[in-house]
Amino acid sequence: MSIKNIYFFVIIFLFNSKLLSQSFEKQYQIDSLININLKSNENIGYINNEGSIIFFNSSFNSNNVGGINDKNDVWYSISTSGKWQKPNNLNKVNSINNDILLGIEDDKLVVFTEGVIKYYNTNINNIKVLNESAIVGFNPFFDLISGSIYNNIIFLGIESYGSYGVEDIYISKKIDSSSWSRLKNIGSIINSKYQEISPFILNNDTLIFSSNRPSIYGSFNFYYSINLDDNYSKWSEPILIDKFNSNASEKFISYNPNNKIFIISEEYNSLGYSNLKLLRRVNKDDKFQISFSINNTEDISGELYIYSDSSLIDFFKINTKSLIYNYNKNENLIFTFKIKNFFQLDTLISINENKKVVLNLNEIKNNSRLVLDNILFKRSSYEILQSSQKNLNNILHIFNNEKNISVLIEGHTDNSGDFTENLKLSEKRANVIRDYLIKNGINKKRIKTKGYGSLKPRFSNSSEETKRLNRRVEILIIDQ
Repeated sequence: MSIKNIYFFVIIFLFNSKLLSQSFEKQYQIDSLININLKSNENIGYINNEGSIIFFNSSFNSNNVGGINDKNDVWYSISTSGKWQKPNNLNKVNSINNDILLGIEDDKLVVFTEGVIKYYNTNINNIKVLNESAIVGFNPFFDLISGSIYNNIIFLGIESYGSYGVEDIYISKKIDSSSWSRLKNIGSIINSKYQEISPFILNNDTLIFSSNRPSIYGSFNFYYSINLDDNYSKWSEPILIDKFNSNASEKFISYNPNNKIFIISEEYNSLGYSNLKLLRRVNKDDKFQISFSINNTEDISGELYIYSDSSLIDFFKINTKSLIYNYNKNENLIFTFKIKNFFQLDTLISINENKKVVLNLNEIKNNSRLVLDNILFKRSSYEILQSSQKNLNNILHIFNNEKNISVLIEGHTDNSGDFTENLKLSEKRANVIRDYLIKNGINKKRIKTKGYGSLKPRFSNSSEETKRLNRRVEILIIDQ
């Protein structure tokens, strides 16, 4: 795999734990799906690319194929003139067994029943099985099952052999058209003695899941973690998604980037029943238009994240060098471009008028340099400022899916104090970053460190503010 497949986070505002917040809710219309919720348990939902049909699981429902004791059936609702119609049981998909909806992949509905994965077309008037295949060695007697599918990999929240507690997250990879690999536990970084359920891959390497481990919010809350290898066996420490969680229990999330719609499930009674909520982008009353053009000759493929107050408010897939974004209020937004083959670029834009922005992306190659502007140190110390702690996780993207990369981590200080002591301090700052990477599964042989003290300032040392910026760490790619 080429080094060009690495993703970089290059300035201060990066993907962090505040996935949704009040600013998010201002940008998204919350639809409680009154017609869809059946006074039973609706716990998993996916929307098609057109945004016209929601497929979801319902349990403890007397209208399920197996009656009220049927653990799960797949149901659907159609949007007509902007209103969700009365839901129907998708009978041709369901059985008396536990029929788990895994998602929509390549415009195919994917359902998991008793260890068998079935692909269906999404034409509800003429639905039929397109393919079915089995997970090797699957035990059909597990009770609580939740999951999703991403690029021919199934993620399941399930209690199985080798669980660290109750439900853990496992994966199974597609072997061929008729079989899937045995379930494999993704490890103790993610899984715990508590319940881990409803795994969902937000993008190539970011896993969101729900867990009832202790937190300041309700029973079940959403966490995210970043994948660190090709086998989904190494992960960063999970981080609570602060502003997305509430005092209720959030048990499931899905997202469709084609129509920018989130679906979440939220517990609503003491029996543990959940309702679905749909969050859709509000485009009315847009005041300002931001036009982006990417000034590179190569084809573009990647993603755009948009943040307000460090909280994600929008997300797009990108396959074109020009795009237009409409927004309806005066606000500072951070636009994070995550493009294959290039350093990731984040840019802060004040939304107060129509603007045209030209972006110059820098190619990833040997001797490329990443300045960790978002990780700052206390004066005369190698202790990272509290405000920078949450950004450490983003460095892991440098090594994601790339086994050949090696780096030199360079530590720097301002010019305060003794020159020799500053050299030692800068080395310790580099070592702090190195130790964090090693703790999170990066091979120490791939990391070198060096301290430069005050020899290479990026800014004048004439004020405390600029001195603060000189107390930094940089990462240099030295091998691919």
